[in-house]
Amino acid sequence: MWAHYFDPGYIKIAEIAAQDIKNLRVHGLNGYISCQVQRAFLPTGLPMKAMAGALWDPTRSFNELATEYFTDAFGPDGAQCYRLLTQLPNFMDELDPWARQYPAIGNPEIMEKLGQINQTLSALKLLVEANQNTTNQCHRQSWKYLGL
Repeated sequence: MWAHYFDPGYIKIAEIAAQDIKNLRVHGLNGYISCQVQRAFLPTGLPMKAMAGALWDPTRSFNELATEYFTDAFGPDGAQCYRLLTQLPNFMDELDPWARQYPAIGNPEIMEKLGQINQTLSALKLLVEANQNTTNQCHRQSWKYLGL
């Protein structure tokens, strides 16, 4: 329920949510009610799009849903935004306090991931700045929220 806090790009948690939704029918369920905090739309609304898309048409792949979301929400540079957010490492395994697997400070893998975050966020910041004045109001708002 809280794992999305360790997934800064919201990509992995969205992928997991979509797969979970697709598996509902296997268990005889045909719907989903969620009161969990992954309904938040920061940095993006991808988890909600992925859950809704998987409920509506479980034959669609996560990549199809994500590509459609980023194009619709962010416009022409949506694909680049998706690519950059995918590059953000997730720490769902390494930093999950409920898994009781705490990495040692200075762990080379964790340090590499932290360096990766800095590089990716720098590129993402430039992309946000380049799109902050786009004429499409939906796209402009998506870039604004991502820039927070």
